[in-house]
Amino acid sequence: MEDRLAQLREERVPVVVLEAAVLLEAEWTPLVDQVWVVVVSPEIARQRIVERNGLTPEQAGQRIAAQLTNAERTAEAHLVIENNGTLDELRERVDDAWGTLAIKT
Repeated sequence: MEDRLAQLREERVPVVVLEAAVLLEAEWTPLVDQVWVVVVSPEIARQRIVERNGLTPEQAGQRIAAQLTNAERTAEAHLVIENNGTLDELRERVDDAWGTLAIKT
């Protein structure tokens, strides 16, 4: 990833989005200029995991407990996007956040 990002910088690509669910755990933050974090309440996350993956609520809870907490993620974030609502609401929040970037070309 480090080599690819360096290549893109040399090519003067103005913005690169690195979608990496384990960016913090992998300690990749030195590779990026900003960290954006999406947070969701544990209750909603559990519900979504049960519906999407067919896990039991207990299994979903174990999966959530194995991950960094929202507080741990937001402590590392430059920008936090809340995702407790609908997909359309999330898209709107991401669009709003994207609009705040000062992109140099």
